[in-house]
Amino acid sequence: MLGWTVIGVVLLRVVWYSVAAIYQASTEVSGKPAPTESITLLLIAQIIAAALLRRRHELALRASLDKIERLNQQLRAENLYLNEEIKNTGGFDEIVGKSEVLRMALGRVEHVAPTDSTVLLLGESGTGKELFARAIHDRSSRRKRWHALPGRSGRPCARPAEPAAARAAEW
Repeated sequence: MLGWTVIGVVLLRVVWYSVAAIYQASTEVSGKPAPTESITLLLIAQIIAAALLRRRHELALRASLDKIERLNQQLRAENLYLNEEIKNTGGFDEIVGKSEVLRMALGRVEHVAPTDSTVLLLGESGTGKELFARAIHDRSSRRKRWHALPGRSGRPCARPAEPAAARAAEW
């Protein structure tokens, strides 16, 4: 289809140059402006050439948009595949370690995550309670919903720039 458009544009350009030559020759010979028929023919040739050029650009744009859509679908499929691979490998991306105690704790995360139970995580500051809470949430049926971060009672997080005393007074 694009080939016929190119042929049409070339033919119209030939007609355009022919009409322009006739217009120029008639103006030079007679010294008068060209007749309205030649001007009308010239304008019609311009309109048709512009329409064919627009159609060619439209087809190119549609082809580009189709390619972008195919690439987006491929990207979504690859993203889904990679996310499933991460989940299937039992990956705990944020929790690193190989000790027996840690493996037992991760086993408990896998055990409790599919249930609808409330989980209380206890431990000293800096021991990774928030990481375990996120791991449980990511493997639960509620993973698409918001969850309160541990120790914050569902309140919005304090801004990092606020002094600790101001955050303590808020609680």
